[in-house]
Amino acid sequence: MERLANTAQAEVRNGYEGEQWARSQGRRDSINDGFNHPLLEAAAISETDCVLDIDCGAGRTTRLAAQSAGRGQALGLDL
Repeated sequence: MERLANTAQAEVRNGYEGEQWARSQGRRDSINDGFNHPLLEAAAISETDCVLDIDCGAGRTTRLAAQSAGRGQALGLDL
């Protein structure tokens, strides 16, 4: 059996708070959309880059980075 290092956080994410977070993802994406272009421009991702997006949430910036790294890769990590 797998042992979680932070069971309290896992319970939060798998319970009511996680459900609320998932339901409001579209709103958060809308709020953050204005930052995506400047962020990706500053990152200067090229066609063959490999991108690691830590704390990616639902992965919107990861997917945008993957588009910029067309022949490269993008991996998003979150709890």
